[in-house]
Amino acid sequence: MSRDDRHNILLTRQQWIGAGILIVLVIAVRLTMHFFPQSPLPDNSDSTLISQADSLSKNKGYSRRGGNGSNGDRDSSGEYGSGGAHLNIDWWQDADGKWHRDTIPLRLRPFDPNTVDSTTLRHLGLRGWQARVFLNYRKKGAVFRQTDDLQRVYFFAEDDSLYQSLRPYVRIDTTKIHRRDSIRNAYWDSLRVMRQDSIRRSWGYGEGDTVPFHRPIKKDTILCLNAADTATLQYIRGIGRYTAVQIVRYRSQLGGYYSPEQLREIESLQSADHPTDSTVVTYTPRWDSIIPHLTACTDSIKRIPVNKATIRQLQRHPYIRYEQAEAIYNLRRNKFALHSMQDLLILPQITPQDTLRLYHYLDFGR
Repeated sequence: MSRDDRHNILLTRQQWIGAGILIVLVIAVRLTMHFFPQSPLPDNSDSTLISQADSLSKNKGYSRRGGNGSNGDRDSSGEYGSGGAHLNIDWWQDADGKWHRDTIPLRLRPFDPNTVDSTTLRHLGLRGWQARVFLNYRKKGAVFRQTDDLQRVYFFAEDDSLYQSLRPYVRIDTTKIHRRDSIRNAYWDSLRVMRQDSIRRSWGYGEGDTVPFHRPIKKDTILCLNAADTATLQYIRGIGRYTAVQIVRYRSQLGGYYSPEQLREIESLQSADHPTDSTVVTYTPRWDSIIPHLTACTDSIKRIPVNKATIRQLQRHPYIRYEQAEAIYNLRRNKFALHSMQDLLILPQITPQDTLRLYHYLDFGR
C-alpha cells in the first residue's frame, strides 16, 4: 500500500473527536441500563389482575372476584369460603416502581368500631389506607356511640355503598362507653373539688361558704400587662384560658401594650360568645372590671427601628397598613433619615391619630 493510500485511510482530528464522543455516549447508555433497569411488564397471563387494578383507580374501595364461576356462597361457619370467592385486592407500588398486590378474603362479621383492629377492617373490605385513616381517627379520641357515627369518617361519607354493606354488622358495646364517660366525669369532678379546696385554703373561706370556681383577686392587686403570662392573667376574675391566650398573642404582635385600654382592640374578643374558653359557657369580656387590675410597663415595649426597617417589617405591626409602610419607606429613602414623628405628618397616609398610637412603637435612632 502506498503512502498516499494510507494517508487517505487516516481520519482527521475532527473525525477522531466525533468517534470518541460516540463511543462515550454508547458506554453511558449501557451503564444507565445496567444501574437503572426498567420495571418488567406484567405477564399477559395476569390480564385479569390488571383489569382489577384498573377498576381500583375508579374510586373502588375493593374488588370482588368469583372463584371458579361461583358467587362466593357462605360455608357452615358463616364466612365466605376459603376458595377465594370474595377477595379484597389492594395494589401498592414499591420504591423500585414495581406493583404488588395484597389479597385478603372478605369475611363480613359483627364488629365494634370502638375496638376493631386493622386486620378485621381489611377482612371487612377496607383498603390499607382506609384502615389506617380509621384507626388514626379513633386514636385522636373519636368515639362511635351509634351506627350512623361511622359516616363521620370521610371515606364512609363519600362511598355510601361501603357504609351500607357494613352497617348491618355494626355492634356497639354501650356499657364500655358509659364506663369511659363515668371515669372521665369523675376525673374532672375531682379536679374541680381539688381546685375549690385550694382556693378555700388560700383565700380563707369557711367550711360552709360557697367557693367560686374562679380564683378571686384582691382589690388592690395590680398586674403588669407586658410581663404577665397566661397563668398569671387567669388570676383576674373574668379572664379565662382563651382570653389570656388572646391577650398574650396580641401583645406579641404589638411588641407590648402602652395602655390597658388596648385590650378592647382585640378582634377575637369582641364577639359575645366564646365556646373555646373552657372556664365559662358564655363569655363576654367585662373590660371595665378587668382593666383596673392591669398596668402597662412601657419600658419593655419593643420598638421598630424606622431608619432600618423594611416594608415587610413595618407592615407586620397591627397599626401600620401596607400603603403606610410603603410611604414611610419611600420617605426615608428620599430624606435619608427620619428624626421624629413630625416627619411622618407630611404623608397623606398618616393621620394625627396614627401618630399618637405609633409614637410608642417607632424608634427614630440611627
